[in-house]
Amino acid sequence: FLGAGAIIHVTGTRDLEQMGQLSRRMPWVTATFLIGAFALAGLPFTNSFYSKELILESAWTYGPAWSYVLMVAGAGITALYTYRMVSKVFFGTIASKVHAYDPSTAMLIPLGILALGTLSSWLLAGPFSTLLVTSMPFHEFPGSHLTASLLEILRSPITWMSLSIILITASLWHLPDHVKTRLSTRKFVKTWNTSNMGFERVNSWVVRTTQRSGRFTQTMQTGVLKWNLILILGSLAILLGLPWR
Repeated sequence: FLGAGAIIHVTGTRDLEQMGQLSRRMPWVTATFLIGAFALAGLPFTNSFYSKELILESAWTYGPAWSYVLMVAGAGITALYTYRMVSKVFFGTIASKVHAYDPSTAMLIPLGILALGTLSSWLLAGPFSTLLVTSMPFHEFPGSHLTASLLEILRSPITWMSLSIILITASLWHLPDHVKTRLSTRKFVKTWNTSNMGFERVNSWVVRTTQRSGRFTQTMQTGVLKWNLILILGSLAILLGLPWR
């Protein structure tokens, strides 16, 4: 968010359509922003990867299947829009016309500190979890076995399969122009391009569903305290009645 603020502060706009190829004019912001984007997408060796892994593991082990599916879908959507944002803002095909440059040192230093923390703070998960175990002996925290957990994750075939898919997909973006031209003539590629690979359809559905949900919930907000309490207690009763086991 601080990286986004730096970009907005310098360019004077929030419109992604007015940005592109900012990596050439804002190299330091680009580097720190990429680290934050990697963490947001949950890539390995960032603090978010370890935290997301523990959450998904707990959901898979102790929670219902639908909660795990929703969490995985949410993580995937997060990685998808993060990649789209980074590619459009920093590596777009059309150079932006906005005035852009790296901000002052007063803004770059906090960005650098946060970026370093993103890459190193997960190393404190072991000592912190050990402290929690000693203060809360009735609960076991898997983070207390940091090295063993990391080795288990890195040795898992699923981890390397996922990383391979990410690498292959990213490499397709940087294919030579003549290869892209040849592939673009294929029928299935044309079909996918016409439908924007299905992403725009999904995005439109999400937007429409969100707008409809917003209009529906707006009618339920009356401002009357007793009705608010009834809705809160009713929602809590529904959550408690769900099959969590």
